[in-house]
Parts: sequence; structure tokens; C-alpha cells
Amino acid sequence: MLRLGSEKPSLNVVNDQYGAPTYARHLAQAVLDIITQVENNDELVPAFDDTYNYANEGIVTWYDIADRIMNEKVLPCVVHAIPTSDYPTPASRPHWSVLSKHKIKTTFDLEIPHWYLAVKECLAAIQEMGVKSGT
Repeated sequence: MLRLGSEKPSLNVVNDQYGAPTYARHLAQAVLDIITQVENNDELVPAFDDTYNYANEGIVTWYDIADRIMNEKVLPCVVHAIPTSDYPTPASRPHWSVLSKHKIKTTFDLEIPHWYLAVKECLAAIQEMGVKSGT
């Protein structure tokens, strides 16, 4: 999105597929927090051997993410919301792919950051990497 937003005056982005993005740094921190909890609390050991969903908080479309990126980076690209039917792809995408995080949040008492904070932090990390690499 950063490259496209810098190169194109406008983009069409799907606005009817709902989900929740997962920022890898937030997921990694959650995993480390859970491991620490399990190491310090024998009662949580059985819970460690189960399946949990994790994603950043909030429900969002691809359009919402693209629009947030353009606004955060003050890019001149205008993002237009379109339906999935106007953006055919070889693989069909679900219109609703929001995962329940209730189990992981209650079992491990996690506070999961919102998706827009994740986008902001990710963009800052990308910028920092660019500065360090000289790009």
C-alpha cells in the first residue's frame, strides 16, 4: 500500500470483506507473555496445549486499512471503496473472517491492541527500517 499510494493517484480497494489484521510484533509479544504466564503458573500448563485465535482488536475491511495507511503517511492517493464483485480474483474470499479472541483473552488475561494502533506501529517500524538502511 505504501508503494502504491506513492505511485498512483487513486486505488480501488474492497470494502465488503471484514476481518481483523494481525500485526506480527503484537502476536509475538502475546506468545511471549503466554509462555511467561505458563512458566510461572502450573494451573495454566493444560491451557497451553490448546488452540487459540489471535488478531488485533476491531473489525476492519481492506479499504479501511488502505485508507488508514494513506492518512497516516499523508499520501496523496485517494482510496475508493469497491465491492468484491468489482475486484475478481482467482480465489474467492470470505466476506466475514473475524475470529473470536474471547478464549485467549480470558485464559491468559491478554489486552490486545486495536488494529489502527497496529497499523501506526507497523508504519513507524517500516520507516525506521528504511532510515537505518538508507532508503
